Amino acid sequence: MAQKPGVNAVVSSGGTRSTIEAVIRHEVEIAVAAHFLDRNQKKTAVDVGVDLQERLVRWDAVIVLVNHHNPVRELTMDQVRSIFVGQVIRWNSVGGSEAPVEAYIHEYRRSESAMLFRKHVLANADFATNTNVRGYRKFILQAVSGNKNGVGYAPLDRVIEFQAIYSVKLLAMRLTGVIPAVRPSKETVGNKTYPVIQRLFFYWGGKSAGQLLTDFGTFCEERNRFGRVR
Repeated sequence: MAQKPGVNAVVSSGGTRSTIEAVIRHEVEIAVAAHFLDRNQKKTAVDVGVDLQERLVRWDAVIVLVNHHNPVRELTMDQVRSIFVGQVIRWNSVGGSEAPVEAYIHEYRRSESAMLFRKHVLANADFATNTNVRGYRKFILQAVSGNKNGVGYAPLDRVIEFQAIYSVKLLAMRLTGVIPAVRPSKETVGNKTYPVIQRLFFYWGGKSAGQLLTDFGTFCEERNRFGRVR
C-alpha cells in the first residue's frame, strides 16, 4: 500500500478450502494455500467458469517446539511421531527429564500445518486422543511456553512472529539416528535441508492476471523471509 498509493489491501484469515472457494465466488481476488488444488476444487471452479491460476511464492516449515527449560534439543522423526501418537509418554524416553510429555495440537486438524505434520511426521497416523487441543497456533506457543513439559508444532513463520512473547525452543530434527539433525531456520528452509517443509501458493481466477496481482506476487517473493522459489 505504501508503494501503490490508492490501493487498499484487505487481508483476512481462513483455511485453504474456504479461501479458494471465496476466489471462485469472486469475493476475494487472491488466496494463499499450502498445497495444490484437489480434484473437487478444480471441478468446482470449471463448473462455474473460473480458470484458477496458481503461483508458487515461498516455502515454509512446520517445526516442533518445547518449553525453553526442556533439556531436549533434537529428535528423530520416529521420536516425534511416537510423542504425538501417544507411544512416548515421558521425556526421559527421548533424552529428557523424568517428567510426563504434554502434547499440544491445533484444533483444526485439517489445517495445512496439521495435514503436513500428519503426512510427513506421523505417517498419516492420527494424533493421540489425550493431546491438548488449542484453537489457534498462537495458543499452542502460549501453552508450551507456560508448561515445562509441553511440546507442540507450528509453522516456522508463526513461531518467529510470537517468539519474542513466548519462551519456546525450536527442536532440531533428524530423519534417522545416523543423519545429522537440522535446526529449523530461514536458511535450512531455503536450502531444503530441514525435513518438514511446505510450499505456499497464490491462487486467483483467470489466466490474464491484472498487473496489480502480478506486482503483488513479485513484491512477496522479493521480501520472502524463508525459502526462495526455485
